[in-house]
Amino acid sequence: MRTGLGGLLEETNVPSNGRSTSINKFKPDRVFMDTTPASYASSRSKSDYANGLKQINNRIQLLESALRLKSDRDSLSSSSGTTLAETSPNEQRNGSAAFGIMPESEYEIVDFHRDSFPAPGMSYKGSLTWVSLLRKDKFLNSITLSIRNKKTILQECQHDTKAYEFSKVLCSQVDAGSEKIPLRNPHDMPIVTLVSSYLKDRRLVWLLVDRFFDSELALVYPVLLREVFEEDVANLIGGRNDPTATINFTRRQQCSTAGIVLLVMRFASLSLFNLDNPVFGPESQWTDDQKHMVTNPISKDVNTAVEKCIEETEKLKEVTLEAFQLTLLKRWYELISPEEADCVTAITPGKLGQLLHHAIQCSINRDPTKTPFATNSPNNFLRRLWLMVMQLDVYQLTVVGGHPLIDKNMYDTDLPQLDESSTPDEFSLDKSFCDYSKLSDLLYSLLNEALNLRKPLKLFELKRELRPLEEYIVGLPDVHQILARPCDTVAQRALNYRSMVQYMDCVSLLGILYYHIFLHYCSKMDVEQSAHYCCEILRVGSLLYPIVLFFDKKNTEFDLQRHFGCPAVIIPRFESCFHRLDQLFFSIIARVKVIKLCCTQIESQKIQMMDQILAIAEASTRHVLHVYKTISSTYYHAWVVSKAHSFIVSRLLRTPSGAIGNASPLDEHLLDSFKSIGDDDVFFRFTTSHLERIRQTLQAFQEIDLIGSLSNSPLDGTIGFEDNGRWLKQVMQDIANDGRNDYVFEDDRRFPAQTALNSGYASSIYEGNEITNGASVDADVEASAVLNEFFSGYDIEEYLLKQSAAEYGIHF
Repeated sequence: MRTGLGGLLEETNVPSNGRSTSINKFKPDRVFMDTTPASYASSRSKSDYANGLKQINNRIQLLESALRLKSDRDSLSSSSGTTLAETSPNEQRNGSAAFGIMPESEYEIVDFHRDSFPAPGMSYKGSLTWVSLLRKDKFLNSITLSIRNKKTILQECQHDTKAYEFSKVLCSQVDAGSEKIPLRNPHDMPIVTLVSSYLKDRRLVWLLVDRFFDSELALVYPVLLREVFEEDVANLIGGRNDPTATINFTRRQQCSTAGIVLLVMRFASLSLFNLDNPVFGPESQWTDDQKHMVTNPISKDVNTAVEKCIEETEKLKEVTLEAFQLTLLKRWYELISPEEADCVTAITPGKLGQLLHHAIQCSINRDPTKTPFATNSPNNFLRRLWLMVMQLDVYQLTVVGGHPLIDKNMYDTDLPQLDESSTPDEFSLDKSFCDYSKLSDLLYSLLNEALNLRKPLKLFELKRELRPLEEYIVGLPDVHQILARPCDTVAQRALNYRSMVQYMDCVSLLGILYYHIFLHYCSKMDVEQSAHYCCEILRVGSLLYPIVLFFDKKNTEFDLQRHFGCPAVIIPRFESCFHRLDQLFFSIIARVKVIKLCCTQIESQKIQMMDQILAIAEASTRHVLHVYKTISSTYYHAWVVSKAHSFIVSRLLRTPSGAIGNASPLDEHLLDSFKSIGDDDVFFRFTTSHLERIRQTLQAFQEIDLIGSLSNSPLDGTIGFEDNGRWLKQVMQDIANDGRNDYVFEDDRRFPAQTALNSGYASSIYEGNEITNGASVDADVEASAVLNEFFSGYDIEEYLLKQSAAEYGIHF
């Protein structure tokens, strides 16, 4: 064995399975040793020597990290049937990564921040949102650009004979009755009147308070102490058994309590339903209390009162614990709110900044044992509150890719102390927070390095930083293992919820990071590595794909209510996964279609392989879109995505088997859009062998589709808004009340509805809002921005609006 660094690069022995193995000589393409004569070397500057030593040190670290990487892969392969980061075909061929010799491409920088600039109407930007991938992935970008051709889209929709006639009818009706469109929110009334309107049914208030604490909600959102909160409720509306009690809401200091009560009622009311079905079974089996709660739901309009309570609370000079609890509970509510576009609004920097300010002002960032606290709340309870703030920060870091708002130097709160003498629920809750802290440390470390603007990571460094996350995921229970757990008690179902959410968040993050690596290799035209990471993205996505079975009524094993207790708290998190899966399928389908459009002569074996890939991807896409349709009557985000994406799949991405003959106008625009970005891509260089690996990876999706009953159902490509007229009304109401646009008012002070259609609707909702998995502005309006992922010209939005309004007789 040769000595010295030069000898190590040429020939070395490394341990492998307990034996010494000799590898072939490798001649580096650049010299790392200083071979100049001593007489000349003495005249070189100290900086040259320092640079040389630094290069040597970096090379040694590369060798060590690569050896550890090989060892980790071997151990993971033996301990798990599914490896998330297998050795790539290129590595298997030349042994480079396995034995510490990195190809030159591994020194290249991965730029996460390219194309992550904000779009008009976005309240934030981030490198890990799907917006950044829409810009970086030339195939997804081609879909966006081609759909923006308004004339072509309208030609595709000519089969709808109602559109033109209704356009005239709608315009005449809304302008004639434009005074019916209110310029002010109907709930713009004094806060006392507004809040009291929700609290006047005292029986309902107490029933919903009990529902919150008796269900999984209190363990999923441990923001309140039951005894303290019930005392506050009694002071506000009177005791449970006091028939003469009246609402005592007279002071601004009570706004925090009032806002919390309203949020608790909203949470509890949502927990009564599994989508549109009450969780209590047949109506004949309901008790009087259950019937009273189900027949008196707390609607989304309660948010207006909650926001007013927050506004009034902020006028106080002192931030109280109750004020902080109100803000914290509101942020967590926004993550599951059915009226949210994408359930990420809560973690925008502006809202998290407000929450962090409240936490610091009332010393939640300090451990209770290290600073005097004004309340008698248990120490572990106060520690949980701070950790819930940190969880939101971690979530925005992983979903958005924004930089963390919390630094370790700004808090000294300890983890909850595990006390076996506490109740089982509290012990399980405290343990879950302790376990999550390990993940939060891992994610902070990974993403602080990966998203570092001043010192971006090289490829080999990024892969090294990903290893802890990959290993962590391997150690987590997967979807099937979570479902095999007991779910008989509230605590068990709450634990299942936390495990499922943690698994989805980790796997989703790994998938988005793999996607960035995949696009990097694509830009470098690296065929082997591009194919490898294409398969890795699909493999990671397949880990989450079984959750589609929760929405298949014929599948009794996947039961939201049985496994998680409150379906309402987990469905929005599923939505985020579905959206990412949908975009992944779009990416695959678009690649196959563009190749068929560009290449007139493709060998038969290759085109057969592409058709098999296409069939699996299209079936899985239909499965996801039918899930969206299933929940669209309850969830705004699902409503928007199901309409936009169904049109894309059934029209733009519709691809026949075999060679494509005559291209449709939409096909031509898709191809023109692709060529305008760059008419070449590494996917054109994929061999039949590469495509076969992709097909084999996609089989994991096919196996789930064969279990389900929705993947072969036909899609409705007419962009109809079946049974969802209320969402359309909400959009129009929001346009009328939206103060972000300079609408032109007539002399008689009426609001011209046609202006809302042609100006407000287009500019306030869709103009430039390239948002798919990120937050935007208002809870109700922001969902419409998702449509602009593929629709940006207002002619299309006007068409959608008119068609849906015509079908359901909606008049404004």
